[in-house]
Amino acid sequence: MRNQRIIITALAVAAALTMSGCTGGSDSGTGSSENSTGGSDSESAPVLSGAENSDGGSDSSDGSTATDSSAPVSENSMDGSSTNTAPQNVSDEQFSVKNEDGGVEIVKYLGEGGEVVIPEQIGGKTVVEIGDGAFRGCAGLTSVTIPGCVEDIGDEAFYNCSELRMVTIYDGVREIGDRAFGGTALRGIYVPPSIDDIGDGAFSNPSLERVEVDANNRDYCEVDGVLFDKSVTKLYCYPCKIDADSYTVPNSVREIEEYAFLDCTGLKTLDIPDTVMEIERGAFDGCTQLTVNYNKAVYTSSELNRLYND
Repeated sequence: MRNQRIIITALAVAAALTMSGCTGGSDSGTGSSENSTGGSDSESAPVLSGAENSDGGSDSSDGSTATDSSAPVSENSMDGSSTNTAPQNVSDEQFSVKNEDGGVEIVKYLGEGGEVVIPEQIGGKTVVEIGDGAFRGCAGLTSVTIPGCVEDIGDEAFYNCSELRMVTIYDGVREIGDRAFGGTALRGIYVPPSIDDIGDGAFSNPSLERVEVDANNRDYCEVDGVLFDKSVTKLYCYPCKIDADSYTVPNSVREIEEYAFLDCTGLKTLDIPDTVMEIERGAFDGCTQLTVNYNKAVYTSSELNRLYND
């Protein structure tokens, strides 16, 4: 995963509440166990959602909802009701794990999907990482809850989970890998305060409408739904479904990151100021209608990609 990357979703967004903490476990042993704690017993986490409009709260399997009444709620979100526990609907046997420092890493999800809650412990050991590609291509996965004891969400961890519409990430998670939620059905991304590293294309999907960043995050911010570093010098993610056919990059921006405008097929005109000194490879991949004004010249997106992909 690349360091110094940062980002995350929710058109249905509630602000992050800090988890009270995860119970630690021993560092030894591998594999799954039948006796382990399930979802979080802490305060409610923000919801990262792509769900359609709902008249009431979207209930989890135990009848609780997953948003907090004190948090701002966006259009197409839930009703803002709260819960103190996450749904307990998975068993340890659904995960293949290996030892990592301080706990275990989930290396493969073995279940069928639906609403999945990552347990805080498996086999008496704390879950500290979701490995590269652990859920990749799980077409049946519709929502996932990730507790704050998970520090690292690996590269392509949920890549191409085409029906994944809701993600709940508790404060405490620090890293999100390259393309971790790429190719999903998420419509919004919420970035909690603890996130300090977001990989290239972590949220690149054709349904994304907005990124929201907690005001207490020290590394990232959003401006009109677009993801930047805190100083607005690096542009990380322009959501594909922003309702606009033109965009002007802020004058403070110095770098446009890899896959920043990936598959923005509705974007027709992009104005880039001369302050931008670096455009990373693939920044405009899939932008089939895009014309770019940059350095007193006019380019198609494919021309810019050829220039900056070498």
